[in-house]
Amino acid sequence: MHIYNATPSVHPLPECSLFSFVFPTPDRHHKQSPLFIDAESGYVLKRKDGRDRALALAAGILKTARLGPERRPLHQNDTVLIISPNCLAYVVTFLGLQAAGIRTSLANALYTPRELAHQLRDSGACVAFVHPALVPVAKEAWELLGVAPAGRIVVLDWDPTHPDATLAVGSWTGLTELMTTGTLDQEVHFDGSASHNTAFICYSSGTTGLPKGVETTHYNVISTVSNMLELSACSFSSNEILLSVIPLAHIMGVAALVYTVAYGLPCVFASRFDPDVYCSWIARYKVTTAYAVPPVLAAMLYHPAPTKHNVTSLRNFSSGGAPLRLEITNAVIKRFESLGCKNFFISNGYGLTEMSPSVLYLPDHLAKSKAGTAGLLVPGLQVRLVDDSEQDVPEGQPGELWVRGPGVMKVCVMVFAIDNRTDNGSLCRAT
Repeated sequence: MHIYNATPSVHPLPECSLFSFVFPTPDRHHKQSPLFIDAESGYVLKRKDGRDRALALAAGILKTARLGPERRPLHQNDTVLIISPNCLAYVVTFLGLQAAGIRTSLANALYTPRELAHQLRDSGACVAFVHPALVPVAKEAWELLGVAPAGRIVVLDWDPTHPDATLAVGSWTGLTELMTTGTLDQEVHFDGSASHNTAFICYSSGTTGLPKGVETTHYNVISTVSNMLELSACSFSSNEILLSVIPLAHIMGVAALVYTVAYGLPCVFASRFDPDVYCSWIARYKVTTAYAVPPVLAAMLYHPAPTKHNVTSLRNFSSGGAPLRLEITNAVIKRFESLGCKNFFISNGYGLTEMSPSVLYLPDHLAKSKAGTAGLLVPGLQVRLVDDSEQDVPEGQPGELWVRGPGVMKVCVMVFAIDNRTDNGSLCRAT
């Protein structure tokens, strides 16, 4: 049996809650440093404000809320769903639920009522936190399940980008209401073995049939983020500005959120991609690193938008979500270097929801010499490459990838993981 071993983790992996990891005590980042920047309006959510609002929401959830069929505060064994496009209210809601120790199921904002009903039922969610525009979708989803929606919907009515606007929530509970009833002195802790409790549930469509819920623990995502830093995949500078339009309901979007908060990296984010607007944000905010998927990079190659804006602050794209062809990589690098981006490169990687999410990543110092590959194994992981008979394949030959390590999901909802190993049918080649 041939097992490929990554370098071991240099430091002991933290065993704590996700919230405690991104907001440690004492905090190593300045409380007035920017956390998230709304791309459309320019509104800056600062670190202290983000933390304070999350703890205030946690207090409302755990102490005064009257939610669910029993009209009670939520408990730590409850599951709650979020459905919303990217917005600052989504960030605060996610962090607030993590501070409260509530399992959080993340739903695609483009879901139909029937698709949402599947995830509500499958994840066992008792309440949905819903963007105002999606309240009709959530209401119909509950009704498709034969459940009265009263008490089951919290409207994300907090919008600091329009402070003078008042969003009517009607008979529903509003996010603003839950954030104005007090605060927690500290988050709910998940220290030691408790860090293996589920933090959130993303839904993966990488298999046949309906999307399946992947339970990711606090320890899973903390171990991946910590080990990615060891790989030097996160070699960010002090003047780093990130850009992401990846949905926060996707594991790649969640990972971007965690990196942003844990390492104090300001992130410009939005819910839509338009090549011209996207490049205007790079120019306006002097973005240095942009999270991207291959279709975005294809647009950056063929669309005239990069030539219409000053994109010289950009030093790299961090690509994931799908394979990126070498010829696209080289062509995008050539184009941005011709526009004045110095030492430009593209960091590629491979991951999946079930791995929280990273398995391989191409660190900065290898981005050009190893372009076209998925990179190095994330520290702490072990993999095998096998054929259809589960026998090792020779080096350089394609095989199915089996992965073992601390990032492997706790469980697929209703499908239990075995032996801390995930097998997702990915074909890879060791080089």
